[in-house]
Amino acid sequence: MEKESQVQDALDYIEDNLKKEIFLEDIALVAGMSLYYFHRVFRRVTDYSLKEYIRLRRLTCAAVDLISSNDPIKHLAGDYLFDSTESFSRAFNKQFNIPPGKFRRLMQPFPYTAPFILNNKLPQKGATMKAEIITKKELLLVGKSIRLTQGTNNLTNDYMNFYSQAIGIKNIIQEYVFGICSFNMKEDLESQNNYAYMAAFEVSKIEDIPEGMEVKNITDTKYAVFYHKGSQETIGVTFSQIFTSLLKENGLKAADKEEYLIILKHKLLPGDQEIQIFVPVQ
Repeated sequence: MEKESQVQDALDYIEDNLKKEIFLEDIALVAGMSLYYFHRVFRRVTDYSLKEYIRLRRLTCAAVDLISSNDPIKHLAGDYLFDSTESFSRAFNKQFNIPPGKFRRLMQPFPYTAPFILNNKLPQKGATMKAEIITKKELLLVGKSIRLTQGTNNLTNDYMNFYSQAIGIKNIIQEYVFGICSFNMKEDLESQNNYAYMAAFEVSKIEDIPEGMEVKNITDTKYAVFYHKGSQETIGVTFSQIFTSLLKENGLKAADKEEYLIILKHKLLPGDQEIQIFVPVQ
């Protein structure tokens, strides 16, 4: 357990310094180990070498930035410590089998390497303890259903597909993305091996639904609202925290429903962000 905690400290250090020069000796120092020993422990725990993990995280973050920003490829190459645009393009093409410029134009799904988190560690910024109680009016949504399995990163890839297809959705009210996650609240959250998820935009009226999209109408519901601050990849840990302790600490009980609503505050999921989690309550 102690070694995993030390490795997690090192992982947090890497994540905080992806846009800075990272010396392997400094990572080992953060973990409180010799570099030789830390190399062995890190690979055993994460199944990555140190250099491989840093490279994958930088390329993944660069891929997200290519889609979510207008920053020139040259600037992104510098941001993620590549010697030149050419070396960045070669590494990007090798990893994702597509040049960065073409990737930006096509918004193509890609294998997303999430930040490695050990022992279901809560996001560093965590979830808010105090719930806000609201009654949300009817929502009319148009989106795409995804079947997820815990422990995988396919959500990011499916979201890339969703964004590329969502251009055809008409009458969007706002740019926030809604996520509808459905599972049986009466069962232990951690025992759910897979669950249904729908990524969607709110619309004012239904008109010309793009192929592959569907309509969902959510009726007026009383919600407890929690805020997740951190990476989307760790939001499942926040869900567990909500259902195992936070609802009880706020004197609340989950409603006898199979759905709860997540309002996402960013257009893209990867990376740190603030996400509102709407949990139906009695």
